[in-house]
Amino acid sequence: MKLDIIVAYPAGNTTIFVITPVSRILYKNVAEKLLSIERYHAEQVAFIIPAPESKSSDGRIEMAGLEFCGNATRSFGLILAKQKLLRGKQEFSLEISGTKEPLDVSVDTYSGEASVSLPLPLSTETLSPDDFPLLKDSSMVKMDGITHIIVKDIPAEMETFDNIKEYIMKNEQLPALGVMFYDSVKDLMTPIVHVPSIDMTYFENSCGSGTAAFACAAALADKKTNSYKKKVSQPGGEITATVTKKEDTIESVEISGPVRIGPVISLDIKV
Repeated sequence: MKLDIIVAYPAGNTTIFVITPVSRILYKNVAEKLLSIERYHAEQVAFIIPAPESKSSDGRIEMAGLEFCGNATRSFGLILAKQKLLRGKQEFSLEISGTKEPLDVSVDTYSGEASVSLPLPLSTETLSPDDFPLLKDSSMVKMDGITHIIVKDIPAEMETFDNIKEYIMKNEQLPALGVMFYDSVKDLMTPIVHVPSIDMTYFENSCGSGTAAFACAAALADKKTNSYKKKVSQPGGEITATVTKKEDTIESVEISGPVRIGPVISLDIKV
């Protein structure tokens, strides 16, 4: 199968964008092949759809597991600007799998900055289950296309993630699950994300939606202000999250940061 791809680098969360149209039934196989190419060090694959579902949208991407991804969405904005030969500050309305409505993406082709206004969380709650003390005082943030658990000062280890995943997913089906391991001493968040439909789990260098979930939980915990902004450090770089709220209701969520976009690459893979 001949493919044209572009590799994007949003805070280390290396994403391969497939330009060539691919049938959904091949997403998993194509993604596995592309992620196995060591020179890219990619963590996820997004497929660019030739025509968005809404005529008012500027473009559409679908993740390999049809989950949501904030980093891929804002990276796609810069890719579109590059494809359209646009310069400077540009705004797009973009569709992505896992969400019901197009999202507003702003980019600056000169600085490489890209931001996306995310859907509001479906729910945010504090967890303290008696039968699973590991999650004491953790937060669960359910979003379109992915649910995140934020845990504090617990080492980011795959065994711990698997235990949390088993506990959370035993009673409900989720399109994707992320556990954000926050080290308060280092002020560092380490994401691990699992996508059931393609059975892939990754230690990610950064996670856009996880950054947003972290900020939403922190904003709701801070009763002194109605706005929260933090540059969240992660293994691959930093993503800035901005949240506004009114009392205990989140009103807006945005993530932003630099993204580097590579050239178009032509490949021939066996699927």
